[in-house]
Amino acid sequence: MKTISFSLILLLCLQTLFAQQYQHKTIAIIPFRVITMPTAPGEDTSFEQLRVYEREKAVLLQQLMYNSLSGDSASLAVNVQDYRLTDSLLRLARIDPRDAYWKDKTALCKYLKVDALVTGMLQHPKVSSRAKLEADVMAKGKQRLTADRNPERKLVLKIFDGASGSQIWELTEIVLSHRITDASGQLFEHSLYKKIRKQFPYVL
Repeated sequence: MKTISFSLILLLCLQTLFAQQYQHKTIAIIPFRVITMPTAPGEDTSFEQLRVYEREKAVLLQQLMYNSLSGDSASLAVNVQDYRLTDSLLRLARIDPRDAYWKDKTALCKYLKVDALVTGMLQHPKVSSRAKLEADVMAKGKQRLTADRNPERKLVLKIFDGASGSQIWELTEIVLSHRITDASGQLFEHSLYKKIRKQFPYVL
Protein backbone atom coordinates (compact mmCIF):
# COMPACT_ATOMS: atom_id res chain seq x y z
CA MET A 1 0.00 0.00 0.00
CA LYS A 2 2.84 2.39 0.86
CA THR A 3 4.53 1.64 -2.48
CA ILE A 4 1.31 2.39 -4.38
CA SER A 5 0.75 5.61 -2.44
CA PHE A 6 4.32 6.75 -3.04
CA SER A 7 4.04 6.01 -6.76
CA LEU A 8 0.81 7.97 -6.98
CA ILE A 9 2.30 10.95 -5.15
CA LEU A 10 5.37 10.86 -7.39
CA LEU A 11 3.20 10.78 -10.53
CA LEU A 12 1.15 13.76 -9.33
CA CYS A 13 4.32 15.72 -8.56
CA LEU A 14 5.78 14.97 -11.99
CA GLN A 15 2.58 16.03 -13.72
CA THR A 16 2.54 19.34 -11.83
CA LEU A 17 6.21 19.95 -12.67
CA PHE A 18 5.50 19.14 -16.32
CA ALA A 19 2.85 21.86 -16.60
CA GLN A 20 5.06 24.36 -14.78
CA GLN A 21 8.17 23.53 -16.83
CA TYR A 22 6.52 24.20 -20.18
CA GLN A 23 4.05 26.85 -19.01
CA HIS A 24 1.40 25.57 -21.37
CA LYS A 25 -2.01 27.19 -21.12
CA THR A 26 -3.85 25.90 -24.18
CA ILE A 27 -3.46 22.67 -26.14
CA ALA A 28 -5.05 21.42 -29.34
CA ILE A 29 -5.82 17.93 -30.63
CA ILE A 30 -5.49 17.20 -34.34
CA PRO A 31 -7.08 14.29 -36.24
CA PHE A 32 -5.33 11.00 -35.56
CA ARG A 33 -3.39 8.90 -38.01
CA VAL A 34 -5.20 5.60 -38.61
CA ILE A 35 -3.69 2.53 -40.27
CA THR A 36 -6.03 -0.46 -40.26
CA MET A 37 -7.39 -3.44 -42.20
CA PRO A 38 -10.88 -4.81 -42.95
CA THR A 39 -12.27 -6.73 -39.97
CA ALA A 40 -15.56 -8.29 -41.13
CA PRO A 41 -15.18 -12.04 -41.87
CA GLY A 42 -15.02 -12.71 -45.60
CA GLU A 43 -14.94 -9.00 -46.41
CA ASP A 44 -12.53 -7.72 -49.03
CA THR A 45 -12.05 -3.97 -49.17
CA SER A 46 -10.57 -1.81 -51.89
CA PHE A 47 -7.66 0.46 -51.06
CA GLU A 48 -9.80 3.53 -51.66
CA GLN A 49 -12.62 2.32 -49.40
CA LEU A 50 -10.15 1.70 -46.60
CA ARG A 51 -8.50 5.10 -47.02
CA VAL A 52 -11.91 6.79 -46.75
CA TYR A 53 -12.67 4.79 -43.59
CA GLU A 54 -9.29 5.67 -42.06
CA ARG A 55 -9.75 9.37 -42.68
CA GLU A 56 -13.23 9.33 -41.14
CA LYS A 57 -11.92 7.38 -38.14
CA ALA A 58 -9.09 9.91 -37.75
CA VAL A 59 -11.55 12.74 -37.13
CA LEU A 60 -13.72 10.58 -34.86
CA LEU A 61 -10.73 9.79 -32.62
CA GLN A 62 -9.87 13.49 -32.46
CA GLN A 63 -13.42 14.15 -31.27
CA LEU A 64 -13.28 11.31 -28.71
CA MET A 65 -10.08 12.70 -27.24
CA TYR A 66 -11.49 16.22 -27.07
CA ASN A 67 -14.82 15.12 -25.59
CA SER A 68 -13.14 12.97 -22.95
CA LEU A 69 -10.69 15.70 -21.91
CA SER A 70 -13.21 18.55 -21.99
CA GLY A 71 -15.51 16.54 -19.75
CA ASP A 72 -12.61 16.38 -17.33
CA SER A 73 -11.65 20.06 -17.68
CA ALA A 74 -11.90 20.83 -13.95
CA SER A 75 -8.99 18.45 -13.38
CA LEU A 76 -6.74 19.81 -16.13
CA ALA A 77 -3.98 22.41 -15.80
CA VAL A 78 -4.59 23.56 -19.40
CA ASN A 79 -7.47 24.55 -21.63
CA VAL A 80 -8.30 22.22 -24.52
CA GLN A 81 -9.16 23.98 -27.77
CA ASP A 82 -12.48 22.88 -29.25
CA TYR A 83 -11.72 20.44 -32.07
CA ARG A 84 -14.13 22.30 -34.36
CA LEU A 85 -12.10 25.49 -33.94
CA THR A 86 -8.89 23.51 -34.46
CA ASP A 87 -10.10 22.09 -37.76
CA SER A 88 -11.50 25.46 -38.87
CA LEU A 89 -8.17 27.21 -38.23
CA LEU A 90 -6.30 24.48 -40.09
CA ARG A 91 -8.54 24.95 -43.11
CA LEU A 92 -7.95 28.71 -42.96
CA ALA A 93 -4.24 27.89 -43.15
CA ARG A 94 -5.04 25.73 -46.22
CA ILE A 95 -4.29 22.50 -44.36
CA ASP A 96 -6.69 19.58 -44.56
CA PRO A 97 -7.16 18.66 -40.87
CA ARG A 98 -6.76 14.99 -41.77
CA ASP A 99 -3.28 15.73 -43.15
CA ALA A 100 -2.12 17.78 -40.15
CA TYR A 101 -0.47 14.76 -38.50
CA TRP A 102 2.45 15.01 -40.94
CA LYS A 103 2.93 18.80 -40.72
CA ASP A 104 5.56 20.72 -38.74
CA LYS A 105 4.35 20.87 -35.14
CA THR A 106 5.72 24.33 -34.37
CA ALA A 107 3.99 25.78 -37.42
CA LEU A 108 0.73 24.05 -36.50
CA CYS A 109 0.82 25.51 -32.99
CA LYS A 110 1.30 28.98 -34.46
CA TYR A 111 -1.63 28.54 -36.83
CA LEU A 112 -3.79 27.26 -33.97
CA LYS A 113 -2.51 29.80 -31.40
CA VAL A 114 -1.85 27.07 -28.83
CA ASP A 115 1.11 26.10 -26.67
CA ALA A 116 1.19 22.38 -27.37
CA LEU A 117 -0.23 19.78 -29.71
CA VAL A 118 -1.71 16.35 -28.98
CA THR A 119 -1.39 13.79 -31.77
CA GLY A 120 -2.57 10.20 -31.92
CA MET A 121 -2.17 7.10 -34.03
CA LEU A 122 -4.31 3.96 -34.14
CA GLN A 123 -2.47 1.18 -35.91
CA HIS A 124 -3.14 -2.44 -36.85
CA PRO A 125 -0.27 -4.54 -35.39
CA LYS A 126 0.46 -6.14 -38.77
CA VAL A 127 0.58 -2.88 -40.72
CA SER A 128 3.56 -0.56 -40.31
CA SER A 129 2.91 1.44 -43.47
CA ARG A 130 -0.18 1.83 -45.66
CA ALA A 131 1.99 2.31 -48.78
CA LYS A 132 4.02 -0.83 -48.05
CA LEU A 133 0.90 -2.89 -47.42
CA GLU A 134 -0.70 -1.81 -50.69
CA ALA A 135 2.54 -2.48 -52.59
CA ASP A 136 2.78 -5.98 -51.11
CA VAL A 137 -0.84 -6.75 -52.02
CA MET A 138 -0.46 -5.43 -55.58
CA ALA A 139 2.73 -7.45 -55.99
CA LYS A 140 0.55 -10.54 -55.54
CA GLY A 141 -1.70 -9.37 -58.39
CA LYS A 142 -4.53 -8.24 -56.09
CA GLN A 143 -6.39 -4.95 -55.82
CA ARG A 144 -8.26 -5.52 -52.55
CA LEU A 145 -7.32 -6.20 -48.94
CA THR A 146 -8.54 -9.37 -47.25
CA ALA A 147 -10.12 -9.07 -43.81
CA ASP A 148 -8.02 -9.70 -40.72
CA ARG A 149 -9.93 -10.71 -37.59
CA ASN A 150 -7.30 -9.59 -35.09
CA PRO A 151 -9.12 -7.02 -32.88
CA GLU A 152 -5.94 -5.60 -31.34
CA ARG A 153 -4.80 -2.12 -32.24
CA LYS A 154 -1.89 -0.03 -31.03
CA LEU A 155 -2.91 3.40 -29.77
CA VAL A 156 -0.10 5.94 -29.53
CA LEU A 157 -0.62 9.41 -28.04
CA LYS A 158 2.03 12.11 -28.14
CA ILE A 159 2.38 15.73 -27.02
CA PHE A 160 4.59 18.22 -28.85
CA ASP A 161 5.82 21.49 -27.38
CA GLY A 162 4.80 24.40 -29.61
CA ALA A 163 7.88 26.52 -28.97
CA SER A 164 10.46 23.87 -29.84
CA GLY A 165 8.41 21.42 -31.87
CA SER A 166 9.92 18.59 -29.84
CA GLN A 167 8.01 15.59 -28.53
CA ILE A 168 7.67 15.85 -24.75
CA TRP A 169 5.32 12.96 -23.86
CA GLU A 170 4.17 9.63 -25.25
CA LEU A 171 1.75 6.88 -24.23
CA THR A 172 1.31 3.55 -26.01
CA GLU A 173 -1.59 1.21 -25.25
CA ILE A 174 -2.78 -2.00 -26.90
CA VAL A 175 -6.55 -1.70 -27.29
CA LEU A 176 -9.35 -3.77 -28.78
CA SER A 177 -11.04 -2.27 -31.84
CA HIS A 178 -14.51 -2.81 -30.37
CA ARG A 179 -13.59 -1.26 -27.00
CA ILE A 180 -12.34 2.17 -28.03
CA THR A 181 -15.57 4.14 -27.64
CA ASP A 182 -18.17 4.03 -24.89
CA ALA A 183 -21.85 3.18 -25.46
CA SER A 184 -22.61 6.74 -26.56
CA GLY A 185 -19.94 6.68 -29.25
CA GLN A 186 -18.87 10.17 -28.11
CA LEU A 187 -16.21 9.33 -25.50
CA PHE A 188 -13.32 6.95 -25.06
CA GLU A 189 -14.33 3.71 -23.35
CA HIS A 190 -14.11 4.23 -19.58
CA SER A 191 -11.23 1.87 -18.78
CA LEU A 192 -9.21 3.17 -21.74
CA TYR A 193 -9.69 6.80 -20.77
CA LYS A 194 -8.78 5.91 -17.17
CA LYS A 195 -5.40 4.64 -18.41
CA ILE A 196 -4.88 7.76 -20.53
CA ARG A 197 -5.90 10.07 -17.71
CA LYS A 198 -3.57 8.40 -15.22
CA GLN A 199 -0.54 9.32 -17.32
CA PHE A 200 -1.73 12.45 -19.10
CA PRO A 201 0.73 15.09 -17.88
CA TYR A 202 -1.75 17.97 -17.58
CA VAL A 203 -4.02 16.27 -15.02
CA LEU A 204 -3.86 18.06 -11.68
